[in-house]
Amino acid sequence: MSVDSSYLPAVRTKTKPNTNPNPNPNPNPYNYQQVASADNARQRLDDQSTRSTWSHRAWMATGCVTLLICLAKSIIGAANSHIWLQPILPSLIGYLLADLASGLYHWGIDNYGSATTPFFGPQIEAFRGHHKLPSTITRRELANNLHELARAVTFTVLPFDLFCDNPTILGFVGVWSGFVMFSQQIHAWAHGTKNQLPSMGHDDEVLVDVVVANSSNTDVLV
Repeated sequence: MSVDSSYLPAVRTKTKPNTNPNPNPNPNPYNYQQVASADNARQRLDDQSTRSTWSHRAWMATGCVTLLICLAKSIIGAANSHIWLQPILPSLIGYLLADLASGLYHWGIDNYGSATTPFFGPQIEAFRGHHKLPSTITRRELANNLHELARAVTFTVLPFDLFCDNPTILGFVGVWSGFVMFSQQIHAWAHGTKNQLPSMGHDDEVLVDVVVANSSNTDVLV
C-alpha cells in the first residue's frame, strides 16, 4: 500500500547555530608551530658555529699569555725602577682609548663597505648579521667569541714582550690590548640577561647596571 506524501505533515528541523566565530577542524592548531619551535631550539643547541674548537682555545690561551707577560714585565719594571705613577697613567689612557677605538671600529664596520669589501668583508657581514639577531652572540662560547681578537693581540703584543723593557709603554700596550681583546665578550654580556653574567655581576650588582643597560631591546631566543 503506497502513501501519498502530499498528505504527510511537513517536518521542520531546527539547526543549532554555530557559536564559534573561528571554527578550526584541527583540535590543536599549534602542533606544527610547537614542533617547529622545538626543532629550531634543538638546532640552536646543536649549532657547531657557536662552539669553541681546539684552535680557538689555543689562540685564546696564546693571547692571554702574551698579555700577562706584557703586564708582568710592566709591573716588575716599575717595581725595580720605583716608578709607579708613570705606568699607571698610561694604563688608564690605554683603557679609555681601547673603548674609543672599539666603538669607532664598530661604527665604521656598521656603516661602510659590504660583504664583498676586501679583508673587512667577512667582518662587515658578521656585524650586520649580528644586528638582525643580536642575542645570537650570547650563545657563543668564550674562545669562539674571542679567538680572532686574541690572534691579532698575540701578533701585536709579542714584539713588545720580546724587545721592550719600558714599564710605561708595556703598561699602556698591555691594558689597551687586553680591553680590545675582551671587548667582544663585554659586548656579548651587554646582550645577555642577568643569569648569563659572571657571578661577580650578580653579587655586586655593578656589572648588571652597566652591562644590561641596553639588553631590553634585544630579541630573546629560547
